[in-house]
Amino acid sequence: MAVNKDYLDWLCERLEPLGPIAPRRMFSGAGLFIDGAMFAIVLDDTLYWKSDDLTAAQFDAADCAPFSYEKKTGTTIVTALRRCPDDAFDEDDLLLDWARLGLEAGRRAALKKAARKARAKKTPAKTSRAKKGKAKP
Repeated sequence: MAVNKDYLDWLCERLEPLGPIAPRRMFSGAGLFIDGAMFAIVLDDTLYWKSDDLTAAQFDAADCAPFSYEKKTGTTIVTALRRCPDDAFDEDDLLLDWARLGLEAGRRAALKKAARKARAKKTPAKTSRAKKGKAKP
């Protein structure tokens, strides 16, 4: 899978009203970021929006299938990324509405990640019971 640069440029141009889009290579595609929050990914020229518990119902109502893949072990992984509805590409306002849902979910995910990192920094490192040169028998 690879991302067509022309498609990616076209997509970023259409989403520009949301803010400056920063595409980054991810896996074999490109993640789309605004202010450090990933809100979409393009894989094999298919656009997927970030979703979460607060947006899942809207994606379900529009029959937006989640991105899934199979691991080498045979386990299927279903992600929080939802396929963009085809009709969203017909109208800029509709595309931007879906992008806003993805951006809201992406920002919430970024806040959760930052909070986890902050908690991890506050937790003191575990120390060894053994003192220098004196291990417990």
